[in-house]
Amino acid sequence: MHLRVTGAEPSSMVLYALTLALGTVVFAGICFFLAYLCHRIHLGKPFDRVLTVGLTVSSVSLVALSLLGPFLFAAAQGRIFAALGVELGRAPFVNGWSFGDTDAVLLVAGVFLGLLALAFRAGGWCQRAELARA
Repeated sequence: MHLRVTGAEPSSMVLYALTLALGTVVFAGICFFLAYLCHRIHLGKPFDRVLTVGLTVSSVSLVALSLLGPFLFAAAQGRIFAALGVELGRAPFVNGWSFGDTDAVLLVAGVFLGLLALAFRAGGWCQRAELARA
């Protein structure tokens, strides 16, 4: 659902814009990292410490975004409504933090990337042990 807001101060929209920008930066960073991971797999060098760290950072970023995103959006929307002079203190639909379907998908994706990081770490150990034997 999209809602056009007129009459709100630009300063009240800053937190909302920053929340949108944060999500965009996280997703862009993960996409670039996964492209680099695919390139390393294509080269036959997938088990590098940088890749394990990158997968871990991607996992933590997605989990944090899925848990903090709803709170940040609720705070931003509360600030916008306050700037408009709308009193939502008794509104039945306002609960401050709403964990939705999209947030659940991000949480599951973050956990999956964390498990993938563990698998890559184990693969790195196996690869180093194999190289040490050779």
